[in-house]
Amino acid sequence: MNYQFEDRKIFPNSRISIGIERNTNVFYISCPFITSNRMVDYEKYFSITEDEYSFFLSDEVAAKEFGSKCLTGQMDSRLIYPKN
Repeated sequence: MNYQFEDRKIFPNSRISIGIERNTNVFYISCPFITSNRMVDYEKYFSITEDEYSFFLSDEVAAKEFGSKCLTGQMDSRLIYPKN
């Protein structure tokens, strides 16, 4: 599938973004996968509910906390892309 991720809000300090995937209308949070040399290799996209999406729009701290859980593998069941 050709995903069309449309960021609706970007948190520059954490490089986390939230938005909607246009083909499926799935809400998502994207988090940067950072290598040991502090370079961003790629983003991982995780599905979120519409309620989570609305909440994260107004609460950057909550979005960062959720993003941290995503990057430590706690939310792998919600992984959209890339599939490992």
